[in-house]
Amino acid sequence: MLTGAGIDAATAAAGILLARGLGPDGRGTFAALWLLPRVLTPLATLGMGDASTYLFSRERALGRRLFNQAFIFSPFLGLASAALALPFLGLYLRQYDASVTQLAIVIMCVALPTGIWNDSLTAMLRGCKAYGAMNAIRILQPVSELVVIVGLYFTGNLTVLTLSIEHILTAGVLCPAIQCWFLRDYVQFRPTLSWAVLRQTFSYGLQTQSGVLAQVASNRLSWVLLVTMLPPAGLGLYVVATTAAEALMLFPQAFSLILLPEVASRSQADGVHLTHRVFRLNGVILLVAASGLIVLLPFLIGLIYGPAFLGAVAPARVLAAGVVCYGLTTMLGESLKGLNRPLYTTIAYATGASLTLVLLFVLTPRLGIVGAAAATSAGYLVSLIAT
Repeated sequence: MLTGAGIDAATAAAGILLARGLGPDGRGTFAALWLLPRVLTPLATLGMGDASTYLFSRERALGRRLFNQAFIFSPFLGLASAALALPFLGLYLRQYDASVTQLAIVIMCVALPTGIWNDSLTAMLRGCKAYGAMNAIRILQPVSELVVIVGLYFTGNLTVLTLSIEHILTAGVLCPAIQCWFLRDYVQFRPTLSWAVLRQTFSYGLQTQSGVLAQVASNRLSWVLLVTMLPPAGLGLYVVATTAAEALMLFPQAFSLILLPEVASRSQADGVHLTHRVFRLNGVILLVAASGLIVLLPFLIGLIYGPAFLGAVAPARVLAAGVVCYGLTTMLGESLKGLNRPLYTTIAYATGASLTLVLLFVLTPRLGIVGAAAATSAGYLVSLIAT
């Protein structure tokens, strides 16, 4: 929990500097550039990460084979996904100039392979229950980025380009290198595969992938559409609104990280009992925290981000209610994966994502970013009910 608090503090501090240094327009441009890699990375893994966590938590002897498998497939899946996405960049970034599109091409080709590699290594740490190493990596990235951003901000070099370079080096080079050190007993940089492990990985992974697809659609679909529907400044306000609301994810994220391996390593009855206890505890915490946040949002956003971002207050209030539902749904989804029922999450996320898609087209043209927030929150609520 302390790790989560440290991560949120570092992320919030970096977000404040980004907003103040770039303004709504620059903040929206940076979000648009990095949104697509963040959306595509979990989709491009084909469930390899969740499968590695599940298989490794049940049989440690598979460690070297799983590591080698991730080493081979990460660049292949990443570059293939980038190649499929590049033809659509012009449409996606139609409200931005050509220089932004050119930078987006470079980011896609670098961030997708390294992102899949990073996620695969994190999944292995989860699988072997190396929670200390996981927490070290989780806090290392935002803290490292904050240090660099502080330097860029106070030297007057904080731009979309310098931020992008910093993010690639931190998330794509530094974090994977340290994770490899933590997994050094399983490191095997050899271009060979175990077809038996490969079959197990993608048999399990493709079952979870449909749920991941629905989850990404429910959680990030509004962002993708807003990039095409809003000018950069409007997107910048929505980024701040989302950041403020997602502060509530501190508790559910902490518990979600351990639920899959903990439930997978227990009997079904014990796993269900653990899930019930965690769900009730987090439900109470989230409701209390969300109530306080909704009241304080005008003061907090004005004080922290400045008057230019007060337009984010209304959508942030709407999103806060939705984040409560999303946090609880995330925990239930991880528990279902641990119970070897990953397809159950698909229905829940797909139902919420479908509603979000319809409401985005209906509400956003009429209500702007408040309408997008309402559509997203409605999808989160439906996902929780379906779960």
